[in-house]
Amino acid sequence: MKVGDTEADHMNRNPNYPEPSAAGARLVLFDSADPSLTAGRRERRSRILAMRPTDTALHPLVERARSFPPLGAHWEYLRRDGVSLLVRARDSADAEDARWDATRIFSAISELQVVYVRDQRSGHLGWWLANDREPVIVSPRIWLGSQRTGLQAHVKLALGSLAEPKAWGEYSAVPRD
Repeated sequence: MKVGDTEADHMNRNPNYPEPSAAGARLVLFDSADPSLTAGRRERRSRILAMRPTDTALHPLVERARSFPPLGAHWEYLRRDGVSLLVRARDSADAEDARWDATRIFSAISELQVVYVRDQRSGHLGWWLANDREPVIVSPRIWLGSQRTGLQAHVKLALGSLAEPKAWGEYSAVPRD
C-alpha cells in the first residue's frame, strides 16, 4: 500500500487483494464499564447516527436513531487486523443480551438496506444498514465528502463480510498471527 492510502484505495487499484476479514475476523463486545475503549467509539457512532440519509424519504429514521439510550454493551465486527468493519447502532443491556442481539441481526441481514448518510454542516459521509424502522448497523468511521469512492468500497467490504460465519473474540489493537 502507498503511504496515505486507505485499504479501500489499495483494494480499488488491486482487485485481487485478499479480503482483510477472511482470517481472524471476529465479533467483539465493548462493555461500558471500560470507558477507555467505549467512549470514543460511542461518540463516533453518535455522530454517524446524527447524520441525515441522502434519500429524504428515509429522514424519519434519524429521529429513531437519536432515541437510542446508552446501555451496558455494544458489539462490533472486527477484521483480522483489529479494525472495525461493522458497528451495532444501539447498545444492549449486557453481554448476554448483546450476543443474542448479534445472532438475531445476522439471521435477518436480508431485511436490511444500505443507507448513505451525510452531515449537513461538514459534508462528512457515513452509512447505515437499516430495516424499515431504524438503523441497525453503522459504519465504523466517518469519511470526508471527497472520499465517496472509499466509502463505497467500505460498504462493499462490509456487505461481503455479512455472509461469513461470525465467531466471538477479543479486542486487540495488535493483529494476532
